[in-house]
Amino acid sequence: MKSILGMPAFRPMLAETAGEPFDDSSWLFEVKWDGYRCLLYLCRSGAGGDAYLLSRNGKNLGRYFPELLGLWKHLKGNSAVIDGEIVALARGRPDFGALRRHEGVLCYIAFDILHLDGSNFTPAPLSERRRRLASALDFSGNLVLSEGVAGRGRDLFEIAKERDLEGIMAKFLESPYLPGERSRYWLKIRNGKEKWFTVLGYRKASGSRVGSIIVGESMQDELVVRGAVSSGLGKEEEQRLLKLLRPVKAPLSVQEFRASREPGRGPREDTPYGKAVRERTYADVTWVVPDVRVLVSFTEMTPDGKLRHPVLRQIEGNRRAG
Repeated sequence: MKSILGMPAFRPMLAETAGEPFDDSSWLFEVKWDGYRCLLYLCRSGAGGDAYLLSRNGKNLGRYFPELLGLWKHLKGNSAVIDGEIVALARGRPDFGALRRHEGVLCYIAFDILHLDGSNFTPAPLSERRRRLASALDFSGNLVLSEGVAGRGRDLFEIAKERDLEGIMAKFLESPYLPGERSRYWLKIRNGKEKWFTVLGYRKASGSRVGSIIVGESMQDELVVRGAVSSGLGKEEEQRLLKLLRPVKAPLSVQEFRASREPGRGPREDTPYGKAVRERTYADVTWVVPDVRVLVSFTEMTPDGKLRHPVLRQIEGNRRAG
């Protein structure tokens, strides 16, 4: 895809992760919006206009969010490419679950501008791009400008924590826009939660024997899958896990794990837990004895009980499940 609505096809700039919030007058701090990252292409043509919503993965999101295709009416000039997120607001805050269910108040939150009336602004500093963004569009209704504060990252992060938001973004005010690149010019600082989970299995990946681990927790004497964790899993962690994990033919329930530790007892393959994980999603998993725990940070638990943005923080040795 070389062009969209007569404008260059861009890829969104990506952020690195920072562990802690900070204060610095040369940085802009914004709320980290919990939605779908999306480039918004707008153009006017005669008395009409058009809009195109391009996802981070290059998909056309307009067919899923047709109510946003009228955003071209907010354009003051002839054409623009905007960076932002599609967000659903529920109970006064972004709600990713509501967005997936297509509930709440749907809006597009804009935080950058790449192209305006035939001019490419990606080489310009963020401070200039933000000024042009503010004046290029009529922000009203379901088009919202992401407000930022310069220098006061710690204060904004405390507000994000108080309101249970996903976190904040830190952006260097003199940075260019680097399409498709992950850069330290932009940093995401998540309002994370931490919890211990049991390792239930692992997947291989290209160049590594442990590309991700499947984690879960005991719920009413049943081990429930909470998702896969790959972030934070380096070579050192991989080697330690390989020493600790003991593969089994089928996943174990808590009762079966306890029974397997008794002489003459072993796991059966027809348990409710075993049936639950014999889905296509887990067909390539090597299941293990659930006696290794890991500390995982995450932003939230989804409505279907899976971890969002999980990161491996710590590995604990073998222990009893439950």
